Amino acid sequence: MLYISLLLLENDLKNTLNGQELGAEVLITTHDEVDLEVSEEGAQETASLLSRAMREAAWRFLRPELSGTDCVEVEVGPSWGGK
Repeated sequence: MLYISLLLLENDLKNTLNGQELGAEVLITTHDEVDLEVSEEGAQETASLLSRAMREAAWRFLRPELSGTDCVEVEVGPSWGGK
């Protein structure tokens, strides 16, 4: 599911936000986590794209009751560098 999520996310990230590229990049992935770096301006849009991609991947592999809207948690947080 992680690989499918990343593929779907990559396709979505090629889209633009108000005519500007989102500029999001994958930093780290684990078995069920994807950490991205993105500008503050694109953070909420990127969070929505990530959530959609992860739910879509879950839907492809899991039963409907396990792949609903609550099967994914996405948070926007501060920079690891504190900037």
